[in-house]
Formats: sequence, C-alpha cells, structure tokens
Amino acid sequence: MKLNHKSNYPIRLYWGENYAPKPPAAKRALGRAFKQALDTAHLYPGELLTETVEALAKIYGVTDNQIFIGAGIEGILKEIFPVFLSPGDSIITLSPTFSVYEHNANALGVSVVHIPVNFNTQIMAKEILAIVTQQTKLIVIASPNPQTGIYHIDIKEFTTILSSFSGLMIVDECYFQIGKKTVLPLLKKFDNLMVLRSASKNWGLAGVRFGFALGSPAAIQMLTSHTISLAPDPLPTVSYLSVLAILPYRSKIAHTFVSFRDKFGALLSRIQGLSVYPTDTTFLPVVLLNSKNITSFVSLMEKHNIFLKDTQSLGYLLVGVPPEKDWNYVLSCFQYELTLL
Repeated sequence: MKLNHKSNYPIRLYWGENYAPKPPAAKRALGRAFKQALDTAHLYPGELLTETVEALAKIYGVTDNQIFIGAGIEGILKEIFPVFLSPGDSIITLSPTFSVYEHNANALGVSVVHIPVNFNTQIMAKEILAIVTQQTKLIVIASPNPQTGIYHIDIKEFTTILSSFSGLMIVDECYFQIGKKTVLPLLKKFDNLMVLRSASKNWGLAGVRFGFALGSPAAIQMLTSHTISLAPDPLPTVSYLSVLAILPYRSKIAHTFVSFRDKFGALLSRIQGLSVYPTDTTFLPVVLLNSKNITSFVSLMEKHNIFLKDTQSLGYLLVGVPPEKDWNYVLSCFQYELTLL
C-alpha cells in the first residue's frame, strides 16, 4: 500500500475534541449567542453569570449556592487545590489519569498517592480507605478515567468511601453524558463530595473554556470566597451565552457523539495490527499489537499531518475521533504506517 497524498491541514487527535456535527438548531442558537456577545461586548457579564448558575441549578436539581463556575475543569482545579490543601498534605488519585491533578498538587508541595489502574481495574472502597492517612485531605477520581476509558469505581463504593473519609472527594465527570454513570445523587447525602463537569467534551464547546463544580453550599462558599476578589466575573460573555444556547440540545449532542465515536472505532478496529478497547470518553484506547514503540508511530503519523499524543508511558495510544470528512484519510494512514513498524 502506498500513500501519494498528504492532508494540507493539521488533523489533531491528541485532545479528544468533539468533532461530531451539532444539530442545525444548536448551531443556529450558537450563532445567535455569538452575535449577542459581539453586541454586548462593552458590558460586564455578571448578570449572565447569575443566569447561567440558575439554569444549571434547575437542570441538576441543586440550589444556586451549590454551583461554582470556572475556566474549564483545569481552571476549577486551580481554585480548589489551594483552598483545600496545604504543603505537607497528600491526595489520592488513579494512575494513569488526568495529569492536572498531580501538577496542581506538586505546585503546592502536596504529595500524591497513586492507585494503579488498567483497562480492567475495578476498585473497592476498602482499597482506597486502606491508604488514607491523617495527611490525606483530598481524593480525586476521574470517572470515567480518560487514560483507560472506563469507570473504575461504582456508586456503591463511592458511597462507602464518602461515609468514612473526612476530607473532600472530587469526582471529575468531564465526560458525563458521553458516559452515563454519575455520583451526583450522592450530593444530597454527603457534604464532602464535589462533582466537576464541563462543556468541552460533552457539548463540543472546548473553545469557550466553561466548567462547573457542584458541591455543598459550604464547600462552594469556600471556593467563592477565595476567588471573588480575584475574578468576580470568571468567564467572558461569550462563554455564558454559548452555554445557555447549547443547554436545550445537550443530550442530543452527547448522544450524537457516542454514535459518531463508535462508528469510527468500528472502522479503526478493522485495521490489522491494532486492537481498540471500549471507552466511555472521547478517546479510543488503541493497542498496537506488533509494536510497543508508540513514539515512533506518533512520529510516522506526523508526516501525514496527523497529530497524536505521545503516550509511550502508557504502552498504548489514546486516539481522538477526527472530523468525518477525514476518516478515510486517517484510517488509510494508520493502515499504511502499521505496515512499517
């Protein structure tokens, strides 16, 4: 097999962005939101912040004082860690997982205790509680975990952990609505639970950098008190307007992406020399059967203007789903380069 062409633009598959087509009504609503943002760019967005909080509270069955908005989940984590952690404390998280957890901990002089996981790992509450110490102030779990694509802890085990742990447990549900499991109902019972979500993957709005935390009024007040003097309007007008516009279509957008991802994953799995694992995220975990040199494969794909994350440390690829117009090209490049490894 020989490839005689190359994409004339970069195809980036390293962030797992949501390229699934949005419903026409959602695109029109976003168009109106962008125009409104342009027309009101001279105004501070405080009223829109309030409107967005109220809309989210109604959808998720919480009160307004149980929601904190920030610049994506990364931005919210930047606020959470200094509020709930001090040098010498420790956190517990999965390994591998979203690297931002460890980066934020390291910046504060906080140690990280890892729980190793793979494609099949199911974690029991007793395993986590056994490694909790007096220094453990935070447990951070991505659910599902982007590096493995699955849920490692079920709601029964979360309940047991929350019942016994005196610190704060953060459950990062970045992919909720793409994956369907949630711990949100536990907020009614546990004050030491905080759930993080964003518009990036689920609703295809990575560019507006919108994330939100749902937690107890006391925990949210601690976050708000810490940040209000720094950023009383945490996001720009266009972010709030985009989210308000997309909310009526959120379930359809997520459902469309799941079908979009699974269709591409089925085509990718037909290529000899690789195996595609199940996932509840926007990434497809892909094992190269005849080579463990992920770095070499990533470099080979760059020659075709296809950019993947170098996940050599994982031993497998995490492949985002490209725009549908690029599927044939990406699949042919995968097939071609696998023959060279």
